[in-house]
Amino acid sequence: MTLASRAWAPSERRLPVVLTAAALGAGFVCTAVASRFGGRFGPVLLIALALAPAVFIAAVVRPWLGIAYVFASIPVGSTGLPKVPMQVVQGMIVLAVVVLLISRVAEGRIPLEWTTSLWWFLGFVMWAVVALPSAADNALAVRQTLLFAGELVFAAVVVTACDTPAKVRRAVGALLVVASGIAVTAPIGMGQVSSQFGGSVVSGRAQGVFHQPNELGTFCAVAVLAAVGMALGGATRRSRRTAAFATVLLTVPLLLSLSRGAWIGVTFGLLALSVMLPEARRMLLSIGIPVVLLAVLIGSFAPSSPEVQVVSERAKSIVGERNPYDDRPHIWAEGKREFLADPWTGQGPGSFPVVAARSGSETVTFYPEHAHNLLLTFGAEIGLPGVLFALGFFAAVTVSVRRALRRARAAGRTRDAALLAGLAAAMVAIVGQGILDYALRSAVIFTTVTGALGALLALARAINTSSAVPRPVPVE
Repeated sequence: MTLASRAWAPSERRLPVVLTAAALGAGFVCTAVASRFGGRFGPVLLIALALAPAVFIAAVVRPWLGIAYVFASIPVGSTGLPKVPMQVVQGMIVLAVVVLLISRVAEGRIPLEWTTSLWWFLGFVMWAVVALPSAADNALAVRQTLLFAGELVFAAVVVTACDTPAKVRRAVGALLVVASGIAVTAPIGMGQVSSQFGGSVVSGRAQGVFHQPNELGTFCAVAVLAAVGMALGGATRRSRRTAAFATVLLTVPLLLSLSRGAWIGVTFGLLALSVMLPEARRMLLSIGIPVVLLAVLIGSFAPSSPEVQVVSERAKSIVGERNPYDDRPHIWAEGKREFLADPWTGQGPGSFPVVAARSGSETVTFYPEHAHNLLLTFGAEIGLPGVLFALGFFAAVTVSVRRALRRARAAGRTRDAALLAGLAAAMVAIVGQGILDYALRSAVIFTTVTGALGALLALARAINTSSAVPRPVPVE
């Protein structure tokens, strides 16, 4: 036994000591928070925080619950924490990291597991650090770099906590429960739908708990494809039926968001799913044909409906952008200009809008937040090496998923292969959406994406490291 393995050798006597220390620490934190935010809210806060130690210890015992807690914070995830420069969802990631480290140390195991793909993600984050001195806005660049680093850690936490296919299913199930709740409430805040500039600008779109409709669209795109994966790869019939219902439920806010980028992403994801999983084609046809026929009937019987007209115009505007406030050709030109101005370190992480708003920029009247393209935004903000690290990461994930799919099929693990394909399709949706948009400015959306990504890497790792079981030969 090596020195490293002895240092991390399991110790049953260590767990009670660590759990006791964790409970005392959680109780101390709860007392401090209650005293800090006392007054008329003090009693309510004390009752709420009284459960915190039990919730904390539950996550220490079952680390996948920490992932569920992060997903549960999504509805309020963009709220800033008092006195702390981070949002609620980022604070929950810190909590998930803490409980995982406590659990792993108590069990005498290495704190974080790793995959080959995550090395490329780490390289991307490290190059963002290298690009910091060239940033047009240092404070903004530091926040963006910390966001990248935090999401890398979260992906590694998911890989570590979900070390079996069953735990991956639990984590994905937690995401779908939260997503379904958001889907039910998303239409409530919709206003009167109206369009301008041929459908390029639409008001009254659904946005749910998010800051803008495109964020709702991206969230639903990831959740819908993960739900399809669960509907095909759930461990029980009940879980598969529940996931199928969630798929239908999530499709409604996806459409009501009127997010063209999310629609394109889902289309790419479904195409990828049909290639990766031939048996999914029958399901997609059985669901897709009735949906298309229903849409045609609605459009035929209610052609004058404002909603029908807006959806039609919105779809047509994908190929005919006529929006003076969001002119993609000029924004892409600005992204290219920023990239060529400093092709190695770019303008600094998160600095695209700062540079674009400067006098002399071709988009000075548009004030875009990003380059409306995933790789172009990376290139403009952190340079060519950042783009290469991103491409290397995409390639590494693709290789790992393909290997896991072949291994799962060879072992007759069709349910694992189906869930793997669904999660991979969710990642394809983000890349597909990245052709026309950039969805990773929001910490909540980035966390949703990296949560699904971590589940994908965890499942692929579990399959690739398992012993292949030969497919049973049918008896004639």
